[in-house]
Amino acid sequence: MVYDALKDEMGDERIHALSLKTFSPEQWEKYGA
Repeated sequence: MVYDALKDEMGDERIHALSLKTFSPEQWEKYGA
């Protein structure tokens, strides 16, 4: 889903690397909100 949304930018190298930090809903409540 993420790469599909950014495929144009990834394809022409405007974005050349992507790092994701993902959380479960419980982790988001504890650390992210």
